[in-house]
Amino acid sequence: MSRVALAPLSALAIVVFAPALTAAQDINGSGSPMGDIQDLNRFATRGFMNQWSATRPARLSGLSGPGKKWMKEQVARQLVQPRSPGDIAPEVNQAMARDIKELARAQDMKPDEVSRALVLKIMVDTRTALALAAWRAHRVNEKGQPSWAERMARADADTREAMKMQSDASLTLAMD
Repeated sequence: MSRVALAPLSALAIVVFAPALTAAQDINGSGSPMGDIQDLNRFATRGFMNQWSATRPARLSGLSGPGKKWMKEQVARQLVQPRSPGDIAPEVNQAMARDIKELARAQDMKPDEVSRALVLKIMVDTRTALALAAWRAHRVNEKGQPSWAERMARADADTREAMKMQSDASLTLAMD
């Protein structure tokens, strides 16, 4: 082929492939070794993020209406009169027996693991509700109530005690 014939082919190749090359370089550093390493690191540390993983329901969201109401009541009760996880566990087993059985079957877990997860969930939700109440009150103590720091310390201690009761499966269920 003569040089005269190669020139138009070269020009055509540049016109056709140049946009693809520049577009590949505009995507978060892709097209370079460093960009590929960054993409691999992002996948390894966070996994795939898709609509399902961003919007899927929590595993404990399968509680019945009365079960959800009972859990909220327990959190409110913990705010006023804190009790240890050991004191709450029998009440959870008694009041939530049907929900525990259904969740255990749905999650392929033992009922005891679901029960322990519910106890931990109450403790964690209590800690969150207590932090919110302290923020709303501007950390001003109510008359006759322990200080916010004391109440938070008690909630943290109860949460740590509930964590000791957990198995790997129940901890995963509670923290999902």
